[in-house]
Amino acid sequence: MNCRTLLIGTGTILSTAFVDKANWFLRNQNSVVPFFENNEATQKLYFVKEAEDCYDIKLGTPEYGFPKLST
Repeated sequence: MNCRTLLIGTGTILSTAFVDKANWFLRNQNSVVPFFENNEATQKLYFVKEAEDCYDIKLGTPEYGFPKLST
């Protein structure tokens, strides 16, 4: 058994288990399967043009004095 076979087999088992639990939930609860809600604050990704065909990518609020940044 190689790594690829192991990963495919494990993925199949985990997917089957999730589908079985989701089907059980739908049959017994008559509602949509709940997913986790994201409660984390989001940050903006800024592309700052440094030169022709060259951009710098900044996460959050960059420390620049630019009047207008594209998001």
